[in-house]
Amino acid sequence: MLTKGIAAFCVATVLTQLLVVGVLAVRGNLNAASTTKIVGLMNGIDISGDRVADSIRAAKTEPIPSFEEVLAERARDGLEMDLRRRAQENYYNQLQVVQERLRSKESRFDTRKDAFYRKLAELSQGVQDEAMQSLQSTLESLPPATSKDQLIRMLDGGDLNDVVAIVKAMQADKRKKILREFVSPEEADKLQQILNHIGAGEPEKTVIDKARDE
Repeated sequence: MLTKGIAAFCVATVLTQLLVVGVLAVRGNLNAASTTKIVGLMNGIDISGDRVADSIRAAKTEPIPSFEEVLAERARDGLEMDLRRRAQENYYNQLQVVQERLRSKESRFDTRKDAFYRKLAELSQGVQDEAMQSLQSTLESLPPATSKDQLIRMLDGGDLNDVVAIVKAMQADKRKKILREFVSPEEADKLQQILNHIGAGEPEKTVIDKARDE
């Protein structure tokens, strides 16, 4: 029922338009202006026929861009894209420069840090060497039995490498007198331990192996 009503309304609208056009034609008032007004009013457009006609004329008189203008517009668009691309590349290059500077600074810092720790190790080793030389001289100046007792105490404290280094650095006659004092079975075992380390190249071998691992 609703569909039939809509169809009837559309037919009535068309008939009304034809009737109005026919009346204007009979009276001789049918022209472009009146036709434009009729079309606007019949379609529910709240606008005068003159304004519709002006809009149509403006559309007809709108200049069509030439081929050169189209090319120029495309060239401008391409230039803008190229400028954006170059700006992005410039930003990326600047970022690379900053990163390279940071890597260079880190490398210089690591170099200075390594040099500092090497120097610190050298100073520490130098202090230890001086202390060992002082201890060696002290043991050489003591009676052989007293020196033996001090070496045994160092062995019991776990300072085998230090004992071996001191014994190796002693003058031959001093070393011979001190080692002769290791007479008891327990002392003989400790002396054997010292001699085994000397024969194995200790303590230099341990130092070399440690440096090689590092």
